[in-house]
Amino acid sequence: MEIKKFTVISALTILVCLILIFGVYVLPITPKSIIKTDNADDIANQIAYMNFLLTFLATLGTITGLAFALYGYYQTQKVPELVKKEVGKQIKEIREEMTGMVKSSLQAVVQLSERSVLGRHNYINPLSPLYDIEEAEATFPELWGLDYFKAIAKWYESYDLRYKDEAIQLMKKHIENNPHHIKAYIYLLFWYKIGRNHVEAIMVLNSLLKVKPELCYEEGLYKDLDWNISQEIVEARNKVLFEAEKRCFEMEKKLDRFFDFDTPTPLEEKLQKYKTNFEENIFKRQHFFPAYHRKTSLLR
Repeated sequence: MEIKKFTVISALTILVCLILIFGVYVLPITPKSIIKTDNADDIANQIAYMNFLLTFLATLGTITGLAFALYGYYQTQKVPELVKKEVGKQIKEIREEMTGMVKSSLQAVVQLSERSVLGRHNYINPLSPLYDIEEAEATFPELWGLDYFKAIAKWYESYDLRYKDEAIQLMKKHIENNPHHIKAYIYLLFWYKIGRNHVEAIMVLNSLLKVKPELCYEEGLYKDLDWNISQEIVEARNKVLFEAEKRCFEMEKKLDRFFDFDTPTPLEEKLQKYKTNFEENIFKRQHFFPAYHRKTSLLR
């Protein structure tokens, strides 16, 4: 390949030299060969000089074309080589960076899970789980779930109310960044409920059921007696649950069955088990969809 390249460049160089010799030594003779007399034809002289000028311009164009040809040849030979070298360098840098990230993330995962892996052999560790989480965060800040684990650690490892509030804020931040993490909603829901913040708990329940409406059939979300703080709270909770069940029927293209109020839905049957001395109608879906209830009554 190198011999071929040298041969082409040498041939082009010799050709350029020949053209230059022609332009320097041959072209100047042309005007001198014209015989000028007092009776010379001015038009013939002008034509001769025009021929000389055109020949000179043609020579200049040839040299320029050869220069561009040489430049193009250089581009086709050197540029791919330079690009390949640069791309190889960048790939190497990216590979090293990715390797470093993977190592850091694995180290952070090990730090985070070391306590559970060691089990009973971890008894000599006097540090709290929160320390392990913060250590993992220092190693690899981008590790998924750090806010989630920190929130759980702060809530259950401390009796300080300030840390309880921090736990709630961390869990809300985690949900905002990971809106499909179901367990995060459930932790936050029950933390609010434990703190008797039932309005906030219902708001979290509503957000959860928008992500996964079929969870309205999970009795663990509404069977606790501490929901029964007031009829208004139970009614608001049931409204959110029935809205979610409506979306489930809608996704199955069975919305007409949902509005057939003569037949109880699965959610209605489940809620019947947790009725208290509150009004019975707040445990039925027709209470929350009165317009549809009136419409079906008129059709009878």
